[in-house]
Amino acid sequence: MTYMYNDKSLEYMVSMLPDSWRDTFRDVWNLHPEAHFLDVIQTRSGITALALSRHEVDPENVADLRLSAAMVTMNSEEFHSTEHALACSRILTAAACDNPAERRRLLQEAHGYLVGWDSTRNQKG
Repeated sequence: MTYMYNDKSLEYMVSMLPDSWRDTFRDVWNLHPEAHFLDVIQTRSGITALALSRHEVDPENVADLRLSAAMVTMNSEEFHSTEHALACSRILTAAACDNPAERRRLLQEAHGYLVGWDSTRNQKG
């Protein structure tokens, strides 16, 4: 097991993200089943803000961002849910994407995974 879901992995991935993406990614990564509903709403709105913002891809980080996204997906059992892992993965993939329409689509997917995660979380408790 790789133990992907830890602070060291988080900070490595954050270091490759554009500055304006870092707080939102940390917020998504750090969501937990007991999170207050306002924290979840704020985190989801952060993803929406990313989709509306301008973004330049650092070519040096593209391969590592994509690899990190794949590793998060492959190790989704370490996260609170598969949807939580997929939301994180889609944000990383979006950060590596230089096509604005594709980047928005990936961020919409990340948002959708968080909506699904939140819905499941609310049904459980």
